[in-house]
Amino acid sequence: MALRSTFLAALCCINFAPQELMGQCDPGWSDQFRFNDLLGGVESFLVFDEDGPGPRDPCLFAAGYCGTPSNSSLYGIARWDGMRWTSVGGGFGVEPGWSRIRTLEVFDEDGEGGAPPRLFAAGDFGRIGGTFVDDVARWDGAEWTSVGVGGQGLAGIVYDLIVFDEDGAGPMTKCLFGCGQFEVGDSHYCRMVARWDGINWTVVGSGEGTCHSNAYSLAVLDEDGTGPLGAALYAGGDFSWMDGMEIQRIARWNGQAWTQVGAGLSSEVKSLCVFDMDGHYPGLARLFAAGHLTSSGDTALNHFTRWNGAAWEEIETPIPLSGLSEIQVLKVLDHVAAGFGSPSLTAGGWFRFDPRHESNGVGVWNGNEWSAMGSADGPYVYAKDFVSFDDDGEGGRPPRVLAGGYLDEQNYVSYSVGTWNGEDWVSLGKGIKSEVTSLISFDSDGEGPQAAELYAGGNFSGAGGVVSPGVARWNGYEWRPISLGMHAINAMCKFPEPAVCAHDCLAVAGYRRIEGGEYSSEVAALRDQSWIRLSSQGEAAEFVFDGEIRCLAGVQGDGRALSPGLYAGGSFSTVDGAPCAGIAHWTGTAWTNLGEGVSSDYYPSVTAMVEWDEDESDPGGARLFVAGYFETAGGIQTGGIARWDGYSWSRVGDVVGGHAGAMIVYDDDTEGPHPRSLYTSGYLTMEDGVTLWGILRWNGAEWDQIYNDEDPFVQVTAYAVFDEDGEGAAPIALYALAENIDGYQFGLLRWDGTDWLIVGIATRRFTPTVRALAVFDEDGAGPNASGLFVGGLFDAFGGQSAEGIARYGLKTPYIWQSPGSLWKRDGESALFDVQADGSENLAYQWRRDGVPLADDGRVVGAQSSRLRIAAVNPADQGDYDVIVSNACGQVASRPARLDVPCLAGRADGDINLDGRVNALDLQVFVSTVLNDDRSADRVCRADFSGDRRLGFEDVSGLIDALLDR
Repeated sequence: MALRSTFLAALCCINFAPQELMGQCDPGWSDQFRFNDLLGGVESFLVFDEDGPGPRDPCLFAAGYCGTPSNSSLYGIARWDGMRWTSVGGGFGVEPGWSRIRTLEVFDEDGEGGAPPRLFAAGDFGRIGGTFVDDVARWDGAEWTSVGVGGQGLAGIVYDLIVFDEDGAGPMTKCLFGCGQFEVGDSHYCRMVARWDGINWTVVGSGEGTCHSNAYSLAVLDEDGTGPLGAALYAGGDFSWMDGMEIQRIARWNGQAWTQVGAGLSSEVKSLCVFDMDGHYPGLARLFAAGHLTSSGDTALNHFTRWNGAAWEEIETPIPLSGLSEIQVLKVLDHVAAGFGSPSLTAGGWFRFDPRHESNGVGVWNGNEWSAMGSADGPYVYAKDFVSFDDDGEGGRPPRVLAGGYLDEQNYVSYSVGTWNGEDWVSLGKGIKSEVTSLISFDSDGEGPQAAELYAGGNFSGAGGVVSPGVARWNGYEWRPISLGMHAINAMCKFPEPAVCAHDCLAVAGYRRIEGGEYSSEVAALRDQSWIRLSSQGEAAEFVFDGEIRCLAGVQGDGRALSPGLYAGGSFSTVDGAPCAGIAHWTGTAWTNLGEGVSSDYYPSVTAMVEWDEDESDPGGARLFVAGYFETAGGIQTGGIARWDGYSWSRVGDVVGGHAGAMIVYDDDTEGPHPRSLYTSGYLTMEDGVTLWGILRWNGAEWDQIYNDEDPFVQVTAYAVFDEDGEGAAPIALYALAENIDGYQFGLLRWDGTDWLIVGIATRRFTPTVRALAVFDEDGAGPNASGLFVGGLFDAFGGQSAEGIARYGLKTPYIWQSPGSLWKRDGESALFDVQADGSENLAYQWRRDGVPLADDGRVVGAQSSRLRIAAVNPADQGDYDVIVSNACGQVASRPARLDVPCLAGRADGDINLDGRVNALDLQVFVSTVLNDDRSADRVCRADFSGDRRLGFEDVSGLIDALLDR
């Protein structure tokens, strides 16, 4: 954080934005926290380069029963470029209904001809991109076309596609094979496997089977490696009959006939996968099968088995065989970046590891043992496919591992694509999946070197790919976790506690899970980087509040009656076992009641509090105004709003009934004649029987109704004072986050002193909510204006995609993905890539160690999103960052390190440079590996695998070097 503050301070003094960009800059909504998910379910991933050797990078394609509510062209299939989903030829164009794409494959129809490979999609759909098809379609980068013309396609369901050369080195070309249950052309017979040769579909074998059977998965395996047998095609499914023969669930096609593999399998095969367990060592690759497998002949199986060339082997899994558990997908992934070591088999489906409960639907098998990929506290992952995708190509960011299927976070919020963050599965994007209930800007070290961060609280398991239950913090670039131990946050506030903090402390109210599965309602305070439970019983307390805490308020007091400190309001009646009716004050050692508190015949609750001195000349000083659902305060008939002066409760004006919500004190004409007033919303009944509703204002003498509508009336959930254009001409204004705007809409309003104007409306596939509002300056002392941040449960705000949190204000650039650090040998090329957004006209300026770079033939792209340095040398070492600017401001990426430690370009094993390769070099090798030393020259001299670090994969090369000497 101190490094970030240094860069921000430097930006204050330097303006890198080209002059032509410094034009009109209007406030608006940002998509920085965009909804980056596909609803429904993803069944297949594929990385495909649409333009082959062209300038575009490969993209990730996801297909299935999926799409987004805001873009119908994404239904069925979408393209992920590392930042956002885009349409692939229009997709299904409407919500998929029963249509879905089940598999993707790349196939070159003309072999050695001039046409490039195409992307093939198959499943059960009759139309895509406006083209009528029979369950298989071809994408050429511009349009979808049918595979099989004039009713000569496949009609039914296609579950899997694979490319296979039936005669190996013979004259036949490779074909595209599909499996499922379908009719081929106009044959009107059920088939399970067919081939596409680029012109026609033909049945593989006689095609005889049953119309109630399916082939779900295909694989190609050469059982004897370089031996005489050649490769064969394997099909697995729920069939028991094929080509007029009894074949139990697994069949082999040798180019001439189908045969059963071993004793067959007792139940349906959902996935086949070929895996070489020992990588580059002499062992052969093997065929693995998965499903709800119970046996093969007399051999008992547990969901998962391996064909050893003679029989299906029992391999124990920690997945219970009973019930609905089954493995539905097997995929070989390189899990080095994910922290699971060498390439491994990844299993997904409908299961949990038992009895350890360590995984929610994903397991990794390295050839010897299973590892859980996920946690019981994370989302449940019902994976249908996996993929490893590198969104910056040759750049320094590691590939991300993604799972597609159905992933459920708490509160049953479902999404289709999850990425592995090293600890758990999280959704793509930087938004927040579940509801955000509170936002606050907080500087944890006051005047210290750390910058303020935006804290978000709610009922979520994480934010923007970071696991952080209940609360997370945003520093302007990324979300960071907080180890609070609470699982649902209702409220946050800053409050003074001079005896503990030299600056304000941060209080957080919510629920903590305790033993026995119960929850404790409580408040915690952040004191000098440590969280402390606020209870007279300290950390030993179990149930602090006996009801929900709805709001918190930090009171400064004025040295007179109203005590400074922290106040909590809600629907509780006791705190630490002592009576506290709806409101309590933290004294620093214990919670105390305020008089008799509030009461009502029906579940009294305090929902908002604010400190205000109605008349500065009044000797009574500041009061605490309290709003909510109650009838009396301190035994006095007050209606839903009352004031506490430190001694007693009183009415606010002549209110005697009703309820009120969020509050703020605001002067709408600053130096003008209007006094500061208290703004709230609700339904208040006066002593004379008059009722006011909607948005209400109290000026210290009378109530005024300044926004009302037909039932249901507008209800404000949060207020904020914000200057939307920074130092521009627009004045500071009052903003209200409200429900029931113009009927049933949820959105943001701005008060111009006379009228309320709609600034933006929240939308969601299902009912949205709007809950929290906060002003936050993302670059601290930097040149950019602050933003207004909105929290709730939505997937768009103001017409821009935003998930759970949205930003309004000047549309300054933002960094979606900073460049990754690189480790390059002398003479290699280096590529830095930044993903930025915020407007259509972005300018870039790359720097090394703070010094701007310019193109010189070897350095290319110094003023673009990609910087390439050819033939690097040790002089190129340093920290690289990029300034991204537009008419509204500028932002610096996080620095990326380029290390060029290798003066020798080829590994020879002489790590200690004594001219010999012997046991001394082996000793240095072990030491380097244990210390994970990536920058020392010694790494280059033993990096036989070429992955720029030393590890197990370099051992064989070092042994060969030792033997050669």
